[in-house]
Amino acid sequence: MIATRVGYAGGLAANPTYQKVCSNRMYKDYVEALSIEYDPSLLSYGALLDAYFSYTGGVRFPRTGAAPPSNARKAPPLAASTRFRPKRQYAPVIFTHDEAQHAIALSTLGGVRERYGEIATVVEDLYQDTGTSFWDAEPYHQKWKLQKRRELTMALALPDEGGLLGSAATTLNAFAGGAIDSAMARRRLQSLVDRRQLDPNTFEAVVRELERPPVKAAGAWKR
Repeated sequence: MIATRVGYAGGLAANPTYQKVCSNRMYKDYVEALSIEYDPSLLSYGALLDAYFSYTGGVRFPRTGAAPPSNARKAPPLAASTRFRPKRQYAPVIFTHDEAQHAIALSTLGGVRERYGEIATVVEDLYQDTGTSFWDAEPYHQKWKLQKRRELTMALALPDEGGLLGSAATTLNAFAGGAIDSAMARRRLQSLVDRRQLDPNTFEAVVRELERPPVKAAGAWKR
């Protein structure tokens, strides 16, 4: 993966925020979502879906909540005993960007249903003629694991809040969350240096912190 960002997807109203999605009916169709930028020559779309289902199991125990919006593609019906869905804001949705992704997602979803039975995950188009799209969430939601490791953010010397959306921050967030170890983090950061996407001095400052005990910060980036 190159970079990740969290945000809101699936609704039609412009400029969603966390507060609007939680309480404003105009934004009730939005889902809290993760956008992933990746290199398809190194990581396939199918592999990303496999990772998602490996981690979530497709959410096999739905909770009572709102149904998908009317502009969603119709998914196969759930069995009567599991027909209720999580609240739309927290619903497990795979948003696809084109017909090829949509076909792969539906095929993968079918295979998961064969293994687990009926699940809550559905597939929806993200970019449609109706104008639905992905909106970045507020900075304090971005790279939350990294933001709780203030020594790493300081070593990374993020120039502004937008730096939380970059590749270096994505790598350090994975490290802070325990998804990768310090050796893997160092290799990924070195590749950014090699591509001149990360300053060598910043790289050295970050690497020093990777080997030190963590210093957790209670606050987020900027509220």
